[in-house]
This record gives sequence, structure tokens and C-alpha cells, in this order.
Amino acid sequence: MEDVWTQQWDEQLDPRLNAKQKEAILAITTPVSISLPPILIIGPYGTGKTFTLAQAVKHILRQDHSRVLICTHSNSAADLYIKDYLHPYVEAGNPHARPLRVYFRNRWVKTVHPVVQQYCLISSTHVTFQMPTREDILRHRVVVVTLSTSQYLCQLDLEPAAEEEGGSPWTAASPRTTPSAGVWSLPLVCLDLEKDGRLKRES
Repeated sequence: MEDVWTQQWDEQLDPRLNAKQKEAILAITTPVSISLPPILIIGPYGTGKTFTLAQAVKHILRQDHSRVLICTHSNSAADLYIKDYLHPYVEAGNPHARPLRVYFRNRWVKTVHPVVQQYCLISSTHVTFQMPTREDILRHRVVVVTLSTSQYLCQLDLEPAAEEEGGSPWTAASPRTTPSAGVWSLPLVCLDLEKDGRLKRES
């Protein structure tokens, strides 16, 4: 039975994933009720760390009531998840995966890629962005932020709501983020795309 389950799970994954990437996704998507040791993924530029995490996000979203927070060190890294992975996935017929991209309120809209703009909250003047409300966050199962904009989420009293509606099995963030800054007080997956790339799951 275990072999059958493994085969079915494997068939759900992108065929471009190698064995190690599949192993990482299996660990990331394991239910939080199962105790696992910390997970650390290290690899040089171009080895598929972002691709692996993006595939993990898609797999997690198949779980009912799951939520994902992607937090990166830069806007370019955050936008990459939108342009290369989440936008095509939504366009392919997966509206439940529509992300909310949070930008700093004073940034000019015209400086952001048109595809990414579709997933942002834009002010009534259409010149700058606006910060999300608690309701905006809860309407989306995927939220994409940077370290600088993630601080706004901590002011929205999201922890009780996440418990009520079934929080995410994991949260993607930078290693510079402290556990106390986790939006939903969930197991924390840390991602550093600056140099070698790291993925760590902490309790």
C-alpha cells in the first residue's frame, strides 16, 4: 500500500523534479502533526531551489484550508514566484492559488511588472499601492511579501483567524526573519535566495 501511495504522490509532481527535489517536497508537505527534524537545502545558483519551493507550494495548496506565506529578501525574488510559477498556475485553471502580492505603499505602480500588478492592491489613484487589510489577507491562500513588507502583516491580528480557518502547513521566509515574526505561528520554512539558498523547517 505504501508503494502505491508513493507512486500516486510521485505522479502528481512535475516530471522535471529530480529525486532530491522530490524528497524535499515530500518533507515540506508532510502534515505538521508528524514530527520531523529540521530540513536544510543548500545549493548554488541555478540548481532549482526556487523551482522546488514553487512546486511545493502547488502541492500544499491541494490540502484543504492550507495557506502559504512566501517571504523573500528582495522584490525581484518575490516577483519571480508570481511571474514564473503562480501566475501560470492560476491561468491554467487554479483560481484557488491566486496570490496576493504585498508591495510597499509608496512604490510607483508603473515600476512593477504588469503581470505582478494583477495580484497587487492598487490605490484609487492607480499611482501607488495600498497595504492589505486583515480581510484581504484571509481572502487569499497565498501571500507574497518581502522582509520589509512582512512587518505589516504582524499588525493585522492574523494568528487567531488562522487557527479558526485552518492555517498553512508551512510558511516561506528569509533566515533573517525571527520565529516570533511568523504571521500564523506555524512551522517556519526559511528561504535565502541571495547566495547559496537555504530551506530550513523549524518548530
